This record gives sequence, C-alpha cells and structure tokens, in this order.
Amino acid sequence: IPSAAVQTYQAPETFTFDSEAKKALAEKVAAFSAAGLPVIGSAVTGELGAYTYAVDYLAKAGQPGPVYPPPQY
Repeated sequence: IPSAAVQTYQAPETFTFDSEAKKALAEKVAAFSAAGLPVIGSAVTGELGAYTYAVDYLAKAGQPGPVYPPPQY
C-alpha cells in the first residue's frame, strides 16, 4: 500500500488572461503548501479568454485535498 499518492487539482474556473491564471495558480500553490500538501508541479494552459491551471501535489494515502469554498462570480 503506497504511503503517498500524486493527486491533481484542476481549477474549475477559467480566466481571460494568462496573467490572471498565473496569479490564481500562485495563490492556490501557497494554499496547498500551507495545508501541508507538497506541490510537485503546476501549469497554466489554454488560450485567450479560456486559461485555466492545474496543480499536482502529494497527498498521504487516504488524505483528501484541501477543501475550498466554491468560487464566487
């Protein structure tokens, strides 16, 4: 039984500009680190008007990712 597993958090929101997605990504990485979940990779993807991001992190076996409130629009 593995003691840790790589999990991926895919942002549910999209951003108009890559700079907005990069800022949100940096905030999310900080939140994961603060929650004790080591981030091992991240990326902003998409195109103008539809950027998003994903974060790969290590979770202890059976440990869920951080819980976030739904985004407010």
